[in-house]
Amino acid sequence: MRPVKSYIAKRFQNSDAGLSLDTDALARYSDIIDLSIGDTDFITDDAIIDTAFREAKAGYTHYGDPKGDPELIRSVCDAWQTDFKQPLSPDHVLVTASSSMGMALVMLSVLNPGDEVIVFSPYFSLYRTQAELAGGVCVEVPTYASEGWAIDEARLRAAITPRTKLIVFNNPCNPTGMGYDRSTLELLGRVAEEHDLLIAADEIYTTYLYEGDFIPLRTIPGLAHRVITLNSFSKNFVMTGWRIGCIIAPQHFINVRGAGDTGGHEQHQQLPDLYGPLHLPAGRHTGAGDPADHS
Repeated sequence: MRPVKSYIAKRFQNSDAGLSLDTDALARYSDIIDLSIGDTDFITDDAIIDTAFREAKAGYTHYGDPKGDPELIRSVCDAWQTDFKQPLSPDHVLVTASSSMGMALVMLSVLNPGDEVIVFSPYFSLYRTQAELAGGVCVEVPTYASEGWAIDEARLRAAITPRTKLIVFNNPCNPTGMGYDRSTLELLGRVAEEHDLLIAADEIYTTYLYEGDFIPLRTIPGLAHRVITLNSFSKNFVMTGWRIGCIIAPQHFINVRGAGDTGGHEQHQQLPDLYGPLHLPAGRHTGAGDPADHS
C-alpha cells in the first residue's frame, strides 16, 4: 500500500492549516495566553443560551431551509435596515455555519483556477488557504504600522493584473485592529469599479470599533452590486462556539451558495428574542453598561 498521504487530494497535501487553536499546546502548559484565534473571555449571555434550550426542546432540531431559517433572515434584514439605513431583502441573505465557512463558500463560488485574490497584509491567515483551495492565487498588498495600517492606493493598483477577480477587505481588521473610515471605503470602491472587481467584506468585528461609527462597505453608494459581506454572531454576540454567520450579497451569489445546508437547530435557537439582541452590542459605543447585561 502506498503512503496514506498520497491518497489525499493534491489540493490538500501542501495546504497550510492556518492560524488555529492549538489544543495540544494549551494542554501542555498552564500559563499560556492564546492569541491564535479571536475568542473572548465572556460566556454567551444566558438570554441566548436559555432561548436556544427552549427552542431545541420545542422540536427545532431538524433540517432547516438550506438558505437559513426565514425568521432569522428577516431579523437580520430588519436589524441591517435599522442600523445602517439601507434596504435589505431576504433573498440577499444566506445563513452560514460561521463566517469562515462563508468566506470559503465565497472563494469556491467566484474563483476559477488561476484567478487572483488581493489581501491586505497582515491578514487572517485562513484567507490564503481558502483562496488556494478554491484554485485561486493569493496576492498580498502590505500595510505598515508606520503608516497607521493605511491601504496605499499605489500599492493596491500595482498588485492588480488581468487575472485579479476579488479583493478581501477586513474591517475592523484582524490582527491589526485598524478600523477604516469612509475615505478608504470609497477608495476601494473606485478601484473595484475601474477594474470590475468583486470585494469580499469581512465585517465580523463591527462592535469592537470604539472610535467613530462603523460603515459597512456595501452601504457606500453604487457598491452593493459588487460587495459580498461576511458577518457572524461569533464576536458581536460572544457566540464563537455556536458557529453561526451570514452572507449578504446580490441574489445570484446567494443562489449559488444556497446549495449548502447549515442545519436547523443552530439557525432557530435565538429566534423569539432575536431582533433585540441584534442591537444590544451597540451599548459598547455609548458606554451604556456591560454588553453582557441585557437580560
